[in-house]
Amino acid sequence: MYFYWRALQEVLPREVFVPSTTASIWLLNEDQPTPFSPEVLKPQMDSLLFSTLPRVVRLPPQEVPWHYNSACETCPWNSTCRQRTEQEQTVSLIPDLSIEEASFLREVIKLNRCGDTTDIEELDLLVAGGLQDVQQKYPTTASRFRTLMGMKRGEIGWSPVLEAAKTTSPQVRFHRILLTVVSRQANVSFPSR
Repeated sequence: MYFYWRALQEVLPREVFVPSTTASIWLLNEDQPTPFSPEVLKPQMDSLLFSTLPRVVRLPPQEVPWHYNSACETCPWNSTCRQRTEQEQTVSLIPDLSIEEASFLREVIKLNRCGDTTDIEELDLLVAGGLQDVQQKYPTTASRFRTLMGMKRGEIGWSPVLEAAKTTSPQVRFHRILLTVVSRQANVSFPSR
């Protein structure tokens, strides 16, 4: 609705079109439409429409940010992205990783990048001991990293999540009461917390 409201403002002269200060939307189980102000959406939507989208559209395809995950199952480019993920060894190899978690892991990798290596190789270096440097400067970041990687507190050297990504085989680890199962094929994981 905002896009239509905003597009009319861009296309039609001010003398012809005077934008309304309110709009209405039908919500589920409501008898009447609920009024709202399109102005509330203006900062976020204008940023998306006039800043983010034009910048992304101008990027070469190889530079467009992307993340392959379980939500991609029905996408027509699924096989292409899966193949690219496997070739480039990106964080997208980690089963059930959300877009936000993938962005977080990429940022952690930037903190400790050791040259021209893949994301998975960098994660391997972090798990093997490189996380100690991050721990000293950013303890909260290191803690979140361990949680995402299924590592026990203070553990160094092994992550069931990273092992599942590297070997493409399910990994199982028992924690007192909790069980961690990581597998892309099963498309299910129960993170340890």
